[in-house]
Amino acid sequence: MSEKKQWELVYDEKGENPVVARVEAYRALMMLTGFDYTSEHKLVNGYVSDRGTGNPQYSQPWMMFMTTWGPVVVGWRKRVINIEWHDSKYPSLVVEPPDLYITHGPGYIHCYGYGEALAALERLKFMFGRKDYLAALPEGERQANVDRLAQAEAEERLGKAEQRCELARRHLVAVKGEKEE
Repeated sequence: MSEKKQWELVYDEKGENPVVARVEAYRALMMLTGFDYTSEHKLVNGYVSDRGTGNPQYSQPWMMFMTTWGPVVVGWRKRVINIEWHDSKYPSLVVEPPDLYITHGPGYIHCYGYGEALAALERLKFMFGRKDYLAALPEGERQANVDRLAQAEAEERLGKAEQRCELARRHLVAVKGEKEE
């Protein structure tokens, strides 16, 4: 009997191949975020690695996409989608997440579901592009642009925080049954 790789699952009870569905979802994420990639490679799921497959849902493959900035790996890690860019041009880049993301750090972020993964990949692409833009500037202009971009991001975060406070206030008013002033 030939030895199967972890991603070579057969078809599920509905007659669908879950591996194909996941691979297509990863491709869709990259396409929707506008990441240009030259090649893609199926990887053994980094979560199960050598521990055995256990639940077949957790042993499905991850995908590595070769982008302009280097490899970006996307794959389910039990209940979250793992996105890594450790071997990219900017391996220590930290994608500062909105409140919804769980763990993150230099070179990786975990997201609950495809919606958050889409937002994280969009942010990653933006940050990669910003790093390239700033690196191309002369030294004197670079710091001024870094300061300007930091100010714009701080204003954007403040605006979002104010929106969340307003939504929370309206919710409390609705829950208490009080009239808005």
